[in-house]
Amino acid sequence: MHIDDQMLFELQHSRLSERMHMSLPFVRLSRHYVRGAQVLGTVLFVVSFLLPAVLAKDEGGWGPHGPYSGLRCALFSPMVVVASLAAFANPLTGNDSYLNRLCMLLFCSSALINPLVIGYSISRRRFRRMIAITILVCVVSSWIGAILSGTGLLIGYYVWVIGALLILAPELPEELRYAEADQDIV
Repeated sequence: MHIDDQMLFELQHSRLSERMHMSLPFVRLSRHYVRGAQVLGTVLFVVSFLLPAVLAKDEGGWGPHGPYSGLRCALFSPMVVVASLAAFANPLTGNDSYLNRLCMLLFCSSALINPLVIGYSISRRRFRRMIAITILVCVVSSWIGAILSGTGLLIGYYVWVIGALLILAPELPEELRYAEADQDIV
């Protein structure tokens, strides 16, 4: 029997497609894994409030210094946001600069994450992706603010962020989310 190049290519391609089809369910996340990630994220998110989250620097500036628990950060963050917004209205004094104020404002964007995660959990499906993107922007801006201001991020902060990101697991792209047994990938 004579096999031409086209038939050989189709045969190899179909075998490759079958191998890819067999291995993809192990790469993709099933609905149960996504739900499990949300439950784990909720547990981590809640536990993070008991852990030390932020270490304020000792070289002057706003507020008391030392490690803050996640709960303390959550309780005082609205006041810090108001204070940082009010600081922009006042003229510069002493060793204050607009860069310091900007760093504080960027870091204070993390104060929006808790209400946004709650809003994400109770919102309708069509608003969830927008809320998830806003949470990601707040996380990145708080990292930038913490790095520029020299604020130390402790284990509670990272557990808090990981918990929030796991809660957002359903917003992963669909290609990564669900493994369908009868789906043909070419």
